[in-house]
Amino acid sequence: MLNESLKNIFSRLNKGGVNYVVLRNYLPIENLNSEKDIDILVHPRDAKRIKKVFLADGWLPRILPRRDGHMEMFKLGKEKKIYVLDIQDDLLFGKEKIKIGEVEAILNKKKFLGDFFVPNNIHSLILFIFRLALEKDSISGSQLKHLEALYDLSKNDKDFAEIIKEDFGQTISGALREMLESKKNILDGQNYKKLAQKAREHFVRCEKGFLADYWQEIKNKAVSYSFLFRKVQLIIFVGSDGSGKSTLVEKLKYFSPVFATQIYLGWRGYYFKPMEKLEEKSASKNKVMREMENRLKFILFSALFPFDLFFRFLKIKKNAKFGIVIADRYPLPKKYFGKTKIIPVQKICSRVTLWLTYLLIPGPSLCFIAEADPKIIWARKEERSYNKLLDEIERSRQATELFKCPVKIVKTDCSIEESFNKIYEHLFEYFNN
Repeated sequence: MLNESLKNIFSRLNKGGVNYVVLRNYLPIENLNSEKDIDILVHPRDAKRIKKVFLADGWLPRILPRRDGHMEMFKLGKEKKIYVLDIQDDLLFGKEKIKIGEVEAILNKKKFLGDFFVPNNIHSLILFIFRLALEKDSISGSQLKHLEALYDLSKNDKDFAEIIKEDFGQTISGALREMLESKKNILDGQNYKKLAQKAREHFVRCEKGFLADYWQEIKNKAVSYSFLFRKVQLIIFVGSDGSGKSTLVEKLKYFSPVFATQIYLGWRGYYFKPMEKLEEKSASKNKVMREMENRLKFILFSALFPFDLFFRFLKIKKNAKFGIVIADRYPLPKKYFGKTKIIPVQKICSRVTLWLTYLLIPGPSLCFIAEADPKIIWARKEERSYNKLLDEIERSRQATELFKCPVKIVKTDCSIEESFNKIYEHLFEYFNN
């Protein structure tokens, strides 16, 4: 049964008369509900129209253009799933952009599965075989099952050989003849390497030569660096050490490619390598000299830290394909306890550092505070003092007043799934509003 989010968008495409097919992952139909991305082939003249349909239904476009020219849209579905649609108006495969078949030939023989259109069984089989041959180094078990299912659907068609020859050409037909003689051949991974080589010999369509490759690389880099000047959605996770924020950030990355662009905005993973040296305490035996060195290191570290965060952010920002960056930690005001000679210096430096940091890196669009019972958190990392932990928790709570963006508290003294489901609910609410 197809999820409501997908059923709705395919219904809109069908009513609008958009000429399209879902290229893969529809056997069985439930696969569409679980796949990270869905490939849709659309007629070139309908490419602009299909984007308008998606935008009207609340889908968001990928911000950083793909190198292959495909259009990507994404949406947070009500079924706690993020859908990514890869919309293409060509049949180019692999890095070499090898053209296999004509778009119109595929669309002319499409069939309806009840909710959406798919290619003819034979077309599906051939396109899937070439996608694996030209884009995959190895074939997974699920892909083999998919191939087997497509083969079983296609082999009994009396026009099997004719359709391949007519719609893909004599060369492909000849290259596939031996491979398609039995199920054993089609499931043999070695056959794909031979087929890929045959395709590269006869169907390479990309421009060749040093200048063409160099020019393409320049264009790709220009697009990437131009993205540095665009606004991104910065979603941050704050909380004390041991509160579970890093675990939740990591889970988001594997949940969807939309949240794969992540950054650490804390005290490690520095952009400037000398920062690590500045963190080390002086080893001088002279007490006065040691104190002076430590104070100087602290001042230099504080002066460089905002710029280190800034360059870290720029480096990751140009890779934010969907315009979203997930941050593990975010600088917050510090609290100090006790009385020592260095405290006034710390206070001044920390305030200047924080002010400069907020000036250089953007404020968050959405903030999650990972919070749990202090005793539970302390049990996870007992190497620190309990009072310091309470201070970290109090600092994290300041985010509710510090930031103008929506701030959500997520309890983490429960199962990781419960915490993650709560995060997803807030993300769904945020992106759909």
